Amino acid sequence: MTCQLAGVLLAATMFGATRASAQIEQEPRVAVLGTVRTFFQGMRARDSSLMRLAVDSVATLSGPSMSRNGAVIVRSIPMARFISSVVNSKGDAWDERIYKPEIQLADYLATVWVEYDFYTGTTFHHCGVDAIQLAKTSSGWRIFQIADTEKTVNCPTR
Repeated sequence: MTCQLAGVLLAATMFGATRASAQIEQEPRVAVLGTVRTFFQGMRARDSSLMRLAVDSVATLSGPSMSRNGAVIVRSIPMARFISSVVNSKGDAWDERIYKPEIQLADYLATVWVEYDFYTGTTFHHCGVDAIQLAKTSSGWRIFQIADTEKTVNCPTR
């Protein structure tokens, strides 16, 4: 009976340790995705304070796009300028809805690869992929780079 009880206790301890380890591994992912969601909530609400809470002061927004002559060009702007554009935009709010986030972590660096649909108000505008880079700072996870693609055709139905 004592051996059986020891076996049950050992199994319970191992199960608990496995669950605790899985929870510890999930916590940074939850925090990283929380920062990304905060940024997009701020965008939807045109709230510069909320958006700035999620980004580092040196953050940029960049990505490849197609020029009129068909050449791929890379554009880049400071995040502060993008946030100002969001807050000062006329008409319906900008609403970037994210799907299927994939999160990679290495020490104090995280990458979120996520599909998105972009709306102005309730009107669909375009879709694409965001590649979001975050750093774990003394203030928590902060976005320092967002690169994205944009297309208006062959967007998934969600």
